[in-house]
Amino acid sequence: MTDPTTLLRVNRRRRRVRRIILIAATPLAIAALALCGKLLSMYAFAHQSAAAYAAEDFAGTTQAARGQQVLNWFEPYKAPFNVGVGLADAGELVGARAAFEESSPSPRASSSASCG
Repeated sequence: MTDPTTLLRVNRRRRRVRRIILIAATPLAIAALALCGKLLSMYAFAHQSAAAYAAEDFAGTTQAARGQQVLNWFEPYKAPFNVGVGLADAGELVGARAAFEESSPSPRASSSASCG
């Protein structure tokens, strides 16, 4: 049989290892959940923007598209384009043009930035 003091020592070591693993894994789990939430919210805002456009609610289109802009690293062109569509159909052409230009920068601007 195993000595009770040895069992206590082994159990304490196991508990310590489990605690360390839990502390190390918690930030990774939080980051993974945040990434999943961000990806799902991008699709939700895009769908909301498209549905508002189909219902000819151009203010709703613009508002939903602005929700896409927060931390949008994956498709940075989509949110300004959707904002531009909503603004253009609402008749705010100056704001729409600025949003369209933000969504697709001119080739001159990108080539001059890379050259010097």
